[in-house]
Amino acid sequence: MNPPMDAPIDMVVNPLWQWTFGTLHFGIAGLTIYLALRNPLRYRDWWEVLFRSVILCSGALGAVVFEGAVDRAGKLWYAEYGAWPLVQFWGTHVPLWVAPVYLWFIGGGSLFIIQRVRSGCRPKDFLYIFGGIAIADLLLEVPIIKIAKLYTYYGANQPFFNRHWFPLPLWFISTNRLFDLVPALLILLLMSFRTKWVIALIPSVMFGSMYVSYAFVTWPTVAALHSGASPLVAGLAATYTIFLGVTATFAGAQLAPRMRNIMSHHDGPSARRGRPSQDALVTQLTTSAR
Repeated sequence: MNPPMDAPIDMVVNPLWQWTFGTLHFGIAGLTIYLALRNPLRYRDWWEVLFRSVILCSGALGAVVFEGAVDRAGKLWYAEYGAWPLVQFWGTHVPLWVAPVYLWFIGGGSLFIIQRVRSGCRPKDFLYIFGGIAIADLLLEVPIIKIAKLYTYYGANQPFFNRHWFPLPLWFISTNRLFDLVPALLILLLMSFRTKWVIALIPSVMFGSMYVSYAFVTWPTVAALHSGASPLVAGLAATYTIFLGVTATFAGAQLAPRMRNIMSHHDGPSARRGRPSQDALVTQLTTSAR
């Protein structure tokens, strides 16, 4: 497939910034793996190690199976000349440094939500988490767009976007909340099955949920972007995307705590650590009642 006709295909990578941000994100990915696996390795909880590793690796592979599609749909273009190559998909070029971003942002973010669900997080706590993800999104993307110029968004009718003072379309920010939430909830639902072999389906669920999370809310905006719609129509479509994305986030924050024990039958020694036993919980409640 040929590149989009209106894409800035002549963008050239600055080697210094590519090494700077590439090294940074590979480092963050390494730190994410360490933090995720530290506790289960300490307890020799090998099933938990495998569970978390599969989620992180599936997140990283999302850069291969998904990023090109969302770039084409949402009109995002990575500088191609001089870039570290990873994959060409849907007429777009995805550089290598995107893979560690997917590992820590999607894999690590989804795993963090799953672990918070398993530990009994409250709905308002999830809203704080989603707010933190929004801030991380801005801190991640704006410097890469404005300073390093490693990629850019484009399109004459790109809604809630300005190349100079707001280079990250607002509808992407709201949708990226679901990009972590939907995989986390679907993986928890998958793990409700008692067989441990169900872990083999996590990559398929992870990849599919990436498409689901974006398709669920962005279809009118993507249709407007690629149909030559006026900026007003594109703005109305993006307003729908933002509203539905925020609403779904609030709904997910209410649903997630109810899934606390959905995979408790898989809990090993590292997962059970910190969970109060049933007797201890009853004693604590009785004491509080007095």
